Amino acid sequence: SPAPLAFTVFDLELVAHYLRDPYDFLYYIRQRVGLIENFYADEEMVFLGFHLAQRLCKPHNADFCALESQWGQAIDRNYYPFKAGLHVPDDGDTIKARWKDEKFDLLCNEIKKIPGDKVTDIVFHLLDISDSGRSQLVQHMQGAKQKTLKDNRHHDFAMLFDNQNGQNFGVTYFSSETNSPEDLKSRLLVLCKLRKYRCKVDLWLGFGSFKNSFAPLDFVIFEHSPWVYDANLEDCCRKFSFADSVTSASAFASIGNQKVGRNSPCVCGSGKKYKKCCLGK
Repeated sequence: SPAPLAFTVFDLELVAHYLRDPYDFLYYIRQRVGLIENFYADEEMVFLGFHLAQRLCKPHNADFCALESQWGQAIDRNYYPFKAGLHVPDDGDTIKARWKDEKFDLLCNEIKKIPGDKVTDIVFHLLDISDSGRSQLVQHMQGAKQKTLKDNRHHDFAMLFDNQNGQNFGVTYFSSETNSPEDLKSRLLVLCKLRKYRCKVDLWLGFGSFKNSFAPLDFVIFEHSPWVYDANLEDCCRKFSFADSVTSASAFASIGNQKVGRNSPCVCGSGKKYKKCCLGK
């Protein structure tokens, strides 16, 4: 088991000051504990300064990383003038150039509003995504939504990511041409179940948006059951038309514009009723 993580009162004050959002605070604790054997620094300010600027994640092509004191000096430069009520220009301030992305933050903030015990897991998985991955995700989401507004048709895509432990997980986004909650839920659920099974991963996130909604997303699905062979889903995947690229916006074009009722034929093409097929898996 990992060694316990201990803070001085001053360390805790710094961490709480810079990570005021409870999810950001807990994510930092999770990263510090999980990577305690992968990083070394003389003091907590160095860990915090590095995390604010670049995010604590498993080092690339190395098992161990020693952090230089310059990351703590960045905290000094930013925090002590703040405590003294002095104005410090942003030039050269690495703390204010942190790895957070405004559009990605809006997505996470919408998820944080959802009641449920899995919200923290969802947010942490999203925070594990690399900087470039986050940017691509929100760009694809905005692009799909704009296409729906332009041609009044649904658009969707799927992306596969690696988290810091090397475990794959995926995200499906579905921009609906309707404002029907039941329609959005049923179609997004089918997409997530089939893509999760086809990619053979244990975790899949589904994000859905209504045509006339101004929110980044209106519906979230969290599929987190361990992957196991399933003859029914195997048959569904064979009959379902997947695009070659996981990130293709037309990956699930064969869903069409139909509304899927519980007693309707399942859209995966199995010939069974939806409630007896993908909805019940």
